[in-house]
Amino acid sequence: MSNLLILGAGVEKTEGIDMPLANELVPQIRDFIYNDEVGQNVDLELRKIIKGLRFNYDDFVKKAVDKLASDFRKEVNQILVHIKHVIEHDESLTEEQRKLGQIVISLLEKIQKLQEDVILDDETAELINSVFSDISVTDENIIDLGKLTFTDTFDLVMKRVLEVSIKEPNHPVLKHVYRNLMDFENLLLKHFIGFYNENESEIKKYLYISWTLWSFLVYKERNVVSPIPFYSNIKSTDNVITFNYTTLAGQNFHDVTYFHGDLKKYIRLDNRNQIEIDDYVNIDIVEFLRDVVANNIDFENKRFVIPSIIPPLKLKPVLSNEYIDIWYHAVDTIRNAEKIIVVGYSFNYADEHFNDLIRKNREKNICIIDPFAENVINNLERIFSHRMSDYTKSRIQNKETFQNGKLKVIKAFADEINIDNLFNQM
Repeated sequence: MSNLLILGAGVEKTEGIDMPLANELVPQIRDFIYNDEVGQNVDLELRKIIKGLRFNYDDFVKKAVDKLASDFRKEVNQILVHIKHVIEHDESLTEEQRKLGQIVISLLEKIQKLQEDVILDDETAELINSVFSDISVTDENIIDLGKLTFTDTFDLVMKRVLEVSIKEPNHPVLKHVYRNLMDFENLLLKHFIGFYNENESEIKKYLYISWTLWSFLVYKERNVVSPIPFYSNIKSTDNVITFNYTTLAGQNFHDVTYFHGDLKKYIRLDNRNQIEIDDYVNIDIVEFLRDVVANNIDFENKRFVIPSIIPPLKLKPVLSNEYIDIWYHAVDTIRNAEKIIVVGYSFNYADEHFNDLIRKNREKNICIIDPFAENVINNLERIFSHRMSDYTKSRIQNKETFQNGKLKVIKAFADEINIDNLFNQM
């Protein structure tokens, strides 16, 4: 039996690594493509390879701003949770950043209150049914919020907030506004379907988006200096499963399973061969695109190469036979683990294929570390059938902890917990 460490994207948000989350990728890749010399050359090279490409990040961002009014109210509660957390706990915020956050909170709380006030509660629904037995109460609200429009003032303020957040992709407050409006995983998903229905326009967009993602992440990884934050402090884990694409975990741990792929490999789709990049450590990004990617893309003969990155489909495509081995190894590793620590992984529904592996092993000693513990607990309800009221509050390493039997959820960032000591405490 062994100790198993499962790493989500939140781990690589640690200071000193600073890799973006999926909801931060669009503005950061856009900034890389337009404002960095390497990024500009990546864009030029890819447009030479992908003739007739009809996609650019500026257009995508503009459409995101335009659809703000229709999509925004769906995300109100989640945006509020994240921005309030930042304002309450981030002492490094400037006065201007704090004021911008307070503007967003004030406006969104009004929307939140409106949403709550128009809910058709069970008591009222039962009263209607008892008086008017021929009326079937099927609506959740008494007002269709989707058909309401925001005033010009609100619309202009929120669009300006979004525009500022895009220009400053690492803004500590405003990044939580665009987080779901420009989710990079949804962008990948939307265009990956082109390989199934042989839509050349969608294929071109996926090739461009996936290779700009790969280029940006390789570029970002090079800025991480040794000793690597978080990773280099851990000695007691026997196995690691990571959802991150960078090679950082592999540089520090012996047995690492890259569940969603990694930057060191690419896949030829027609024969499903996975190829390891030669001398990845010293790779010239633009030269690789020119010499390898360009020579393996042929639209006439439908030959394509893509980064070895699994798109976020609920039913994961087997891009290469190697993934069958990878996923089987992950199943075996979880089954044989005695203690499991999960860091920076929120158990979202899009990863239900992995969540099911945890569901089948939920009797094990499992500890989850996440700064948004309450959100994680809501997601865990599908796996453990626990409600928030089922958890007992305690403290571990001086951090608020929610516990139910062998399951613990610690409210903390990745680098705030001593992982070695935590394994010993379990």
